[in-house]
Amino acid sequence: MPDPISKKKIWMVAGGVLAVFIAGTLFATWKYIRAEKAAYERRDEAKNTEQNITWGIEAYRMGADEEVKTFFSRLGSSATDAQKLDGWRGAVFGTKEAEGAVMAYFAKDPSPEFDTAAVREARGSFLFLMRDFTGAEQEFRKANAHDPQNEHAIRGIAKSLREQGQFNEAVRWNLEAVKLHPQNAAVWLGLGRTYQMMGENEKGLEAIETALRLSPNLGEAHVVKARILLAKDSYDAALESSHQAVSILETPRGAPQQPIAHINIMTGYMVRASIFEAKKDAQNAIKDYEHALSMPAYSEYHEFFQNKARERLTALREQR
Repeated sequence: MPDPISKKKIWMVAGGVLAVFIAGTLFATWKYIRAEKAAYERRDEAKNTEQNITWGIEAYRMGADEEVKTFFSRLGSSATDAQKLDGWRGAVFGTKEAEGAVMAYFAKDPSPEFDTAAVREARGSFLFLMRDFTGAEQEFRKANAHDPQNEHAIRGIAKSLREQGQFNEAVRWNLEAVKLHPQNAAVWLGLGRTYQMMGENEKGLEAIETALRLSPNLGEAHVVKARILLAKDSYDAALESSHQAVSILETPRGAPQQPIAHINIMTGYMVRASIFEAKKDAQNAIKDYEHALSMPAYSEYHEFFQNKARERLTALREQR
């Protein structure tokens, strides 16, 4: 039985933990309310397409969903369809008029008022989803010039180079991100993905294991691990990793998601389907390809993956 001093220490520790939890909750609530208030106050200030799009992106990044719809609904004649859709592309591309306005905006440089690291990074992310990897790289590099420590910009440069097949240069930027942010699981994930695409499976697996030690529920890391294990013909281990990936990535499906979340879930299904194919399990492979095709296609990147799923699904059905 603990003595009175031990009990006192226990209560002090418990009280300290509770205080930290309450403080964190209050801070998160204050930050959210502040973001909503900032976005709301700007609604009536936006006088042109550039301001509506730029501030809409900022509101989106802050999680002020209603304000995102307000900003973007001004870009077209009707906001009805846009408000029914979920995600960034849905909110932006609710109408053809809106799509034209957004594409025209991203086709030119922002005015000096909006030439910031955050805006350049958002533009890079948008162009990446459109599969304009050269344009995305340029925007991420401009974001990096504004803020050399910004890990999102550095990872953006790396993944844009990777998609262009410039793997050695991509690795250089991935390693720079790891050097600057060694405790960030996402930078290790980026490094592992680049090595995996290069066929450097052992290096890739080492980087991915580091990512998973830092963040065990990083679903994208489980996807890359499954890819590597599949390449090593470790089918059972690959299938286990893909099950973990799909389980984690499916969890938030009922909530509003960014387009990249849908890509991650879609990729999880497709990787697991390819493992089922390797194990000669056509029935389950078909189910997963069908799941991938059921996901909403917000961008050219989504459509790229869905076309691949459609090709494999057609081939499997013809074989039966």
